[in-house]
Amino acid sequence: MRNPYIFVLALFFGLSTFGQNAFKKATFKKGNSTIILAEAFTTLSGVQNEGNGTIIVSFILTKSGLIKDAFPVKFDTQKNAVNAILAIQKTTGLWTPTIENGKSISQKYKIAYTFLSANSSYELDVKMADKFIEKNYTNRL
Repeated sequence: MRNPYIFVLALFFGLSTFGQNAFKKATFKKGNSTIILAEAFTTLSGVQNEGNGTIIVSFILTKSGLIKDAFPVKFDTQKNAVNAILAIQKTTGLWTPTIENGKSISQKYKIAYTFLSANSSYELDVKMADKFIEKNYTNRL
């Protein structure tokens, strides 16, 4: 064999390609999940609710697309943590399951709710977010 290095390289490349899993994360079936989760949280907590910082909720999305074991990882008040959990639980059945190697699997996910501070300019924040999304979208095309 003249070039044993090429054979070894081809062998490792073939093994790494064969060993890779086809993984596809879950997606939301109906529209924009961010808007639906925000609306559900606002409905539960009321528009007068003021948050401080970020609420992070961990949950398992089952292989049938159901929400299970929702738990607040980080939160400012118990009321906000409970409302964030309830908002996420309202989306049960609205997710496509996680796919690995062509099969549905249960997967752990986290969703974060971040509150704007009371002294920030909401309109400026929204305009900046829109520009950021537009810039990232055009960069992907």
